Amino acid sequence: MAKPAILWQNAYNMGTITIPVGGTAPGYDVQNIKDFRPYTWWQADALGLQIIRVTLAAALTADTVAIIGHNLFSAGGTYAIQTNAGAGTHDMITAPTSDRAFLRSFPSRTATEFSLYLAGGNTVPYRLAVVFIGKRLELERFLLSPFDPQPETIEANDSTSKTGNLLGVSVDYISRPISASWKNLTPAWVASYFKPVWDAHLGKCVPFFWAWDIGNFADEVYYCRIPPKFSLKMPYDPVRRSLTLSMQSIKEM
Repeated sequence: MAKPAILWQNAYNMGTITIPVGGTAPGYDVQNIKDFRPYTWWQADALGLQIIRVTLAAALTADTVAIIGHNLFSAGGTYAIQTNAGAGTHDMITAPTSDRAFLRSFPSRTATEFSLYLAGGNTVPYRLAVVFIGKRLELERFLLSPFDPQPETIEANDSTSKTGNLLGVSVDYISRPISASWKNLTPAWVASYFKPVWDAHLGKCVPFFWAWDIGNFADEVYYCRIPPKFSLKMPYDPVRRSLTLSMQSIKEM
């Protein structure tokens, strides 16, 4: 069992993006992979190997990659993280098991270049919406029970007749209002690890990747954000702290 993890940091937002191997189809700017929007894409201009690189002004330590809005499974591809350490070290991860969001760890690397190395892809051209490469925040404690990892709220409009009969229904989307709680967090961990991430990213309602147990439920990864008007509270009880996070996500269909 793995502790919950949040990937909020993204090397692609910190440097210059290039494609040293491969190319981009017209209308699918590679800059789209860093705009946080899962409905704008980069798409390759051909089948086969693609390398999407970011070059940084200062070295960054990263240990996690996460992607949403991709077709890596349908394209029949595999992916890896390539760095400029060790003459282009490859950390092969795996071939995706679906086209849904995923988050995977790799051995921690400190480098000024990180590349998403996409091999295969001989079925259809690769397509990516959002890609994060960075250092994940691992929560200090396991989740409190009970915890529901897959809640669903149906966002729909329906029409009924004057006699109460259904005339029609239109489902817009299905949201996942996730609530996660922890107790016995040490003040030192809150101050050194959680609060800086909150101040830099989570508290700005900017999207991030959430994995509640990548050890046993590796496919249960969600692209979330903290909802507007959320109130952060971390009370002492009596010397350690408690935390509850509300997260908004959308079910991938």
